Amino acid sequence: MKTILIIEDDRTIRTKIVKVLEHRGFEVFDVGDGLAGVELAKEHLPDLILCDIMMPVQDGYGVLRALRQEPETCSIPFIFLTGKTELTDLRRGMNLGADDYITKPFTGKDLIEAINTRLKKQSDRAQPYISQLKATAETLGRAAYIDLLTNLPNRIGLHQHLQSLIAETSGEKGFIAVLCLNLNRFREVNETYGYATGDLLLQEIAARLRSFTGSNSLAARLSADQFVIALPPLANSELLDDRIQRLEAVLREPYSPNGQEIQVLTGLGVALYPHHGSRAEQLVAYAETAMRWGRENGVEGYQVYTSAIDAESREGKQLTQELMQAVQHDEFYLLYQPQVNLITNRVIGLESFLRWKHPKRGILLPPKFLLLAKEQVLVEAISEWTLRASCLQGVRCQEMSLVPISVSVNMSTLQFHRPNLLQMVSRVLAETGLEPHLLTLELTESSLVGETDSVCRTLTGLKDIGVKVAVDDFGMGYSSLKDLGKFPLDALKIDSFFVQHVEDEHYAAVVSSIIAIAQTLKLKVIAEGVETEQQLGILRKYGCHAMQGHLHSLPMPADEIYALLKEGGRPTAARPYQKQF
Repeated sequence: MKTILIIEDDRTIRTKIVKVLEHRGFEVFDVGDGLAGVELAKEHLPDLILCDIMMPVQDGYGVLRALRQEPETCSIPFIFLTGKTELTDLRRGMNLGADDYITKPFTGKDLIEAINTRLKKQSDRAQPYISQLKATAETLGRAAYIDLLTNLPNRIGLHQHLQSLIAETSGEKGFIAVLCLNLNRFREVNETYGYATGDLLLQEIAARLRSFTGSNSLAARLSADQFVIALPPLANSELLDDRIQRLEAVLREPYSPNGQEIQVLTGLGVALYPHHGSRAEQLVAYAETAMRWGRENGVEGYQVYTSAIDAESREGKQLTQELMQAVQHDEFYLLYQPQVNLITNRVIGLESFLRWKHPKRGILLPPKFLLLAKEQVLVEAISEWTLRASCLQGVRCQEMSLVPISVSVNMSTLQFHRPNLLQMVSRVLAETGLEPHLLTLELTESSLVGETDSVCRTLTGLKDIGVKVAVDDFGMGYSSLKDLGKFPLDALKIDSFFVQHVEDEHYAAVVSSIIAIAQTLKLKVIAEGVETEQQLGILRKYGCHAMQGHLHSLPMPADEIYALLKEGGRPTAARPYQKQF
């Protein structure tokens, strides 16, 4: 039975097409938006796809482009459903790789003829390839199913073995476990010791996996740093746990490729038959999903696949796509929280806070979406947008304030370590006209950990530009007071946890020490999260330079900042909390 995927946002049209196709004996999957359609196509690999062009979130052109970039979906016949008849529209689709167009409105006969014609052409096109593939497979024998470096089965060999194992196990008690194993930070091995050593390490790992699996199980290599193990039917979860613990013990022992002692850490995801699926490729994909989720969420040991993980993974992928569009569609905006001098009680600076006004999900905060920005292009786009918008507001604020107003911009570890950071900061300052000394970049403590020389070079480069640097959330990360002298810094921001507990004698001593040592190092201290007059009084007594927090002001939009500065820049009390910000 041939399978057809329908991607059409008009429910009425979609329902009619489903009825026509099911009546003709096709198996049909249907969905109402492009992003979901791409995921469904990857999951089910249909024989043909019918797709509308004009759809929200992702249009038909975007769907086709995404599918043509994936090896498993690039050759699926693709027919556009459209009311657009202009030659330029038709040419655009054909240039992207569309196989045909059906113009709305159309009859059931038109639809079936177009589908049958395209399926026949696909069959005729595939027949020579299939014949050639059989001849090649006969010539090469097992080589088509083996990874040449490790001599383990490759993805094809794994799927073949696993599908056979599933067929043999069907109806029996117990379950099959598919384990996806990832070598953490394997790229660093290649970069540190060279690719020859990396290849030898992979061969040593393969030898251990082969010894571990024996004749009853199968180990395969999927990619550079990823392996899969298919375990034979197990009676209960205790046996699975025991096998995995033994596997982890085997892999934990040090390796010695080319005489280099290397210890490998692994991430492990598990999918089970029949609990999670009945097809080999589906089980492997679910095990990979569980592995990635466990790695990203700091799971120790192994992570078993669940539908909730899959839903979260799908949501993350969709949100990542929407994040890319957000940069282009100008969906970001900034709020600003005043920083107040504790002697003059006047605003001396602003910290900018990024927000995403999502067209469907509402206001999203950075923890919800910034972790998804892993691609270098996306990181750079968001970083530069935030810096540019903050600097432009900083220029405007100077026109309204009696005293200079600095602008603080948060910078993640990933943003701080980007190769062209110094060039980007210089360019944005020049284009916006903000004086460099009025810009402060706030770094997390984790940004200062690692290659000390490299960190110092970047910090020195920022100082040469004239930009100031502050350590954000100090006291809750990886650095300590004794490390501060190593780096060219300007300010510390005491984490709000200590500020909110400063009335406790123990935490008061910690805050007092931070302020005293910072002053010795000629670093200004800003207290975050000040909420009460009592906290403010203690901080003032210890000589804290400035504060920010709900006591004086919540983060606010630019027009309210302008009004505050026009009134003299002396906040009185925080305004009521407004959820939309």
